[in-house]
Amino acid sequence: MENNTKGIGFRNFRRFKEFPQLEFGNITYMVGRNNSGKSTMVKALLLITDYLQNQLGDTFSFDNNVLEDANIVTFGRAKCNLIDEPEIVFSYKLNNYDITINISGDDLSTKASVDKIVIKDPSNAYEFTINYTEGTAKVTKKSDIKITNGIKYELQDISYEDSIELQLDELKRKYRNIQSKNKASKEALDLSDQINKLKTQKSIFEASKEKKRKPEDYDSYYSLEYPLDSKLLDEKQQIKEENLLEEFE
Repeated sequence: MENNTKGIGFRNFRRFKEFPQLEFGNITYMVGRNNSGKSTMVKALLLITDYLQNQLGDTFSFDNNVLEDANIVTFGRAKCNLIDEPEIVFSYKLNNYDITINISGDDLSTKASVDKIVIKDPSNAYEFTINYTEGTAKVTKKSDIKITNGIKYELQDISYEDSIELQLDELKRKYRNIQSKNKASKEALDLSDQINKLKTQKSIFEASKEKKRKPEDYDSYYSLEYPLDSKLLDEKQQIKEENLLEEFE
């Protein structure tokens, strides 16, 4: 089985109030003193992987045979005893998907209720939310570009800004080399023109950041919400099996 897990984080799990998402490389070594969180992270991975592979739906189990190594058994043993928050939140990165799972339950129960699952695909700007508490399923889509004054801006503004800086640095380096030989050459003039255009783009971009964006500012934006009836639940399970769980096969 190929495991394409890229990151794991959680809140209110075991001894941790907050464990920020830790991203993995192709090979990841965990080094730390006793009780530093190494085994807790492994337990979280076992639980989430089992849920996505085998359980589905609105029930999160702690007592499956494959989870013997996790040694948790009940929701009460899984929940952090340092705070009173009744909910555990797992964040999980699987290939290009960012998955958040919110669960709650009775301390003595071997099962927990899945309150909400959010699956995000940042590369395509999709978000799929299954809210079992409210009984709804919601799909949201934002475009990955915005057009302002004829210039395309990526949804990730920082990436766009960094791209401009890198292009400017490279053009300036080339311009200095050409200018030292013949600053009046056609190549030098062309490079100077490109640099000025990029500076203009940068100024427009920085000015646009001052205005807070709203969803309707994007070229394409929609949000569809449906009741989570039995038919939709069956469709949702099929989607998860075909499009998400295949990442583990």
